[in-house]
Amino acid sequence: MLWHINRQMVLLYLLVCFSACTSVSPTKIVSPKIISSVSGPNLRSLLSVNYVSTLGQRGQGAGDFLNPHGLALDFEELLYVADAGNHRIQIIDFSGNFISEIGHRGWQSGEFDNPMGLAVSFVRNSTLYIADTGNDRIQFCNLIDRAFQIITDSLVTFDQPYGIVVDRVGEVLVVDRGNHRFVKFSNSIEKLFERGSYGSGNDQFQNPTAIAIDKKGNIYIVDAGNRRLKKYDFSGNLIVIWSAHFQEPSHVALDQLDYVYITDRGSHSVKVVANQGVEGKNNQLILSFGQQQLVDPTGIAISRNGKIFVSDSGTSDIKVFQAIYTKQTTSN
Repeated sequence: MLWHINRQMVLLYLLVCFSACTSVSPTKIVSPKIISSVSGPNLRSLLSVNYVSTLGQRGQGAGDFLNPHGLALDFEELLYVADAGNHRIQIIDFSGNFISEIGHRGWQSGEFDNPMGLAVSFVRNSTLYIADTGNDRIQFCNLIDRAFQIITDSLVTFDQPYGIVVDRVGEVLVVDRGNHRFVKFSNSIEKLFERGSYGSGNDQFQNPTAIAIDKKGNIYIVDAGNRRLKKYDFSGNLIVIWSAHFQEPSHVALDQLDYVYITDRGSHSVKVVANQGVEGKNNQLILSFGQQQLVDPTGIAISRNGKIFVSDSGTSDIKVFQAIYTKQTTSN
């Protein structure tokens, strides 16, 4: 009996020792799956455009217009109007209240003859650029002192410059209608390159009328005589041509989602086309608006919140529309 008890105690002792000496694998820790709260790109899209109001009327007084064309916006919600028939630039607020006017008819510095295009730049200071079409020149001035200068370059002679835009680094692009081309200048007003000649080929124009740029520096030219819109990269390489939907295209602008808006004098409306870099999709007409309000739409400018200003040369006023977008959604 004693032997049996001793044997059990020995076995128990060995079992305890064995357990203590055996290594134990650690528990495998699995990191929790983290689902980011930051989702994919915004998928907002344009639903419709609604008419809001009309600014100004035909006349020569403050806040009146005669054959208005090019439009430009600044960061203080002021609208600059190329009041071509009155040979001046007018500045109004978004409600149509008169703020200021610049210039009158003439050929000297600070005077204009049918100015058709304009641009406002804040790269270095507040600078206004004017396509002084009837005088075949581009003028610019600091909006503080309004001391005008003329773009001069021995390599460039303008013939009815019509449209003008300034990019984010201060480079200036001009549509030179009479020479059927566009020209790009550095921010020190030195010629960088020009594109175009008369004709209907891919690299040719017939009486181009307007120019716009997007956030990437791509360039959009209204080739009015050929009834098309052309898109170039910032170096002047042709990307795509919109060749449908237009009867008499005049001016172009882009909204914050990069939809392209073209005023079409022939159809008394504004056409909106897709802008996706693929020719088949680029020719897609998204919508058309303004047929009930517009007589002869020319200039166009779009604010950051989708307010659309269209100069109507037929009625000598500014029509205001509002773009309606889908609510901001995300993709996972």
